[in-house]
Amino acid sequence: IDLISKLLVYTPDQRVTPLQSCAHAFFDELRDPSTKLPNGRALPTLFDFSAEEMRMGGDLMRKLIPAHAQGQQATPAAK
Repeated sequence: IDLISKLLVYTPDQRVTPLQSCAHAFFDELRDPSTKLPNGRALPTLFDFSAEEMRMGGDLMRKLIPAHAQGQQATPAAK
């Protein structure tokens, strides 16, 4: 409910951004290295941000990209 209420704020400058939404506690399970898909397979790469997204995210990226996923981000040449 908390995330939805933040997404549905009428005033755009008071609404959470897409990256802020991704960093919400609702998605913490996806940042847990032991999380698996229902079929038991590993999650796909979830933290493959472009260089532009990394710049836009600033300090938020430390919350968004867990320590175990550091280095999964794309290089500018890869995108």
